[in-house]
This record gives sequence, C-alpha cells and structure tokens, in this order.
Amino acid sequence: SSDLPRAKQTAEIVSGYFNSTPVFTAALREFDLGDANGKSKEWARNNRQCPVWQGTIDWAKSVYDKPFIGAESKADVWDRLSKFMTYMLAETDDDIIIVSHDGTLSVLYTLWLGIDIEMLNKCNLSGKTGGVSVLQEDDDGNRIIARLNDMSYMRGALK
Repeated sequence: SSDLPRAKQTAEIVSGYFNSTPVFTAALREFDLGDANGKSKEWARNNRQCPVWQGTIDWAKSVYDKPFIGAESKADVWDRLSKFMTYMLAETDDDIIIVSHDGTLSVLYTLWLGIDIEMLNKCNLSGKTGGVSVLQEDDDGNRIIARLNDMSYMRGALK
C-alpha cells in the first residue's frame, strides 16, 4: 500500500479481512505535485507550468512534463512503479492486493499491460475512489485486466 494516510487506512481495513499485515511503501504514493501540494485548485489553475488534459488541473498532457515546479512527471512515476513491479513480481507468486491512488494506478495499469509510456499522452486507465480492479496473468503469461474500477460490492451498501 501507499504509505499516505488515505491509502494506509484503507489497507489496514482490507488486511483485516484477509488476516494479513499490510506493507507500506512510498513507491505507491500519488504523484508528487511539488509546489502545488496543499494549495487550492484555483492556485493550481493559475500556476501550471505546462498544458494539461482537458477537464483536469494537474494531469500534464506530455508524460515528460511537470505541471508544477518540483512536481513529478508521468515518466517519473512510471520509473518509480517499474522498479516496484519488477520487485513485487519477482518476490512472490501469491496474490497481491495493492492500495494506491488514481494517477498512480493509471500508470500501474499501463505497466501491467506492457503499454508503451508514450501512449499515456493519448490514453488513460483511471483509478476510482473505492474501485476494485483485478489484474491477472494466465498460464501463458498474458496479462489481463479482468475488472477495472469495479464498484459492484457497493450496491448493497447504497440501499
């Protein structure tokens, strides 16, 4: 799990259901927004350093751009997650539950599928608050996203 408070709290709850102990890592943190951390959306709109995706305030159009001074680019997060995934996949054949954040998960999904980083200039596989995604590998080593942002478990809770 990310070691940031929201994800950490979620991981602690989820681990209780599986009688396991969560492992926290900075590798799964959300994008570092540099100077925009803790600032308002208005501040972010007025202080961007590069073009962003339509409808967003901090999602740089280019994987190499940094939306704010001191921020991470998608390529920075890609590098961070590449190392994490290489380590995790080499360490275990067991099922792994990952608790992270929207932007970070979008990069993780593309890494899982083996999609080139440049495609993140044109597409996004977004995470969703409370969403559950299922990533699988078949016997031939093909990687699959069997579910993306599934919220069906919430149906009973919303009644």
